[in-house]
Amino acid sequence: MSVEDNFFWFPYTIMVIVAFIGFIVPFLLRENILFGSRFPNEIVNHPEVINLKRNYKHLYLSIFIPFLIVLGLFLYYSPGNTYINGGILVEVFLLFVIYAIYNKKAKEIKGELLSHEYVNTQKEILTIDTNFREGKYLISIWWFLPALLIIFLNILILLLYYNKIPDQITLHFNLQGVATQLTNKSYWHVLLIPLTSIFILCGFIVMYFSIKTSKQELDSNKPVTSKLKDRYFRLIWSDYSIILCTVLVIWTFFVSLHLDKLIVISSKTFEAVNIVMPFLILSTALILVIKIGQSGSRLKLKMNEPATGMNNVDDDYFWKLGMIYYNPHDPSIFVPKRMGIGWTVNLGRPAGVVILIALIVIPIIISLISKKIIMN
Repeated sequence: MSVEDNFFWFPYTIMVIVAFIGFIVPFLLRENILFGSRFPNEIVNHPEVINLKRNYKHLYLSIFIPFLIVLGLFLYYSPGNTYINGGILVEVFLLFVIYAIYNKKAKEIKGELLSHEYVNTQKEILTIDTNFREGKYLISIWWFLPALLIIFLNILILLLYYNKIPDQITLHFNLQGVATQLTNKSYWHVLLIPLTSIFILCGFIVMYFSIKTSKQELDSNKPVTSKLKDRYFRLIWSDYSIILCTVLVIWTFFVSLHLDKLIVISSKTFEAVNIVMPFLILSTALILVIKIGQSGSRLKLKMNEPATGMNNVDDDYFWKLGMIYYNPHDPSIFVPKRMGIGWTVNLGRPAGVVILIALIVIPIIISLISKKIIMN
């Protein structure tokens, strides 16, 4: 699906929201995590640490505000996919570089403070709860079944009414759902959208299992509170992933039938949903991120657990740039992120490497197959 030139603001606004999320994420992490580095309780509120956060805000804004202004001007006077795609790549690169720089600064400050401030390293312990996975901390995986049934229904309808589908079907369409390129009807072309929905469903199922099986990471200073927050965090995000998956599959179902002329969706409705959907996804995700934080760090629980005074084990060595986790001795495949909300893979485990490669390669393969189908 291509966005019309006069709708340049649509992807641009998405990029502005992503930049805002990138700005606030470091302040939504657990209290003892600073730019991907774990800090002892004794120095987590040190003036130098507070100052580092302030400097980050200034640098981030001084880079991203001019970038977004310049990109907006380019898109306004010369709208097109080239600047959009280039802008996305530059935005991702800037986020990575800024996070990497401040991860290095955080480690340097931690090293300096540990050599001057009193920190009892003998108070570092690893806290786990063997009963963590008992009780309800995830919605049932069977809630993905409605999305699966909708996909099967989509395929069934397209096959049963194949003869009623025009000989020329839509290959590309604009924001209003109007065909911009047609192609000869074939089973591959007709079933392309529901087959894509299967990939969407599989992606959400992988996300579900990452939530379910990810490493337990409790705060040794307040283990009971952190356990409850983490359980709520997993439950809320598993609910969100299933709701979002179902909504996307339902919409692709109607899009598929509309493009194959089995139903008619007005251009205004089609345009409105295509505009609202990305903003709905980003806005709801942003609300959850702000309200919940990483591992439930921003949740307000009605409990007053006394602090143990213990620190978590310093495992910065296994976090490269504060973003990439590599620990061959850790059996966990999925672990909570240090720079972001959610989970990432342990590249020290073969299964983690396979999953990462699959997440990169499978979309490329699907894209190549889709292009081959289109060309045929």
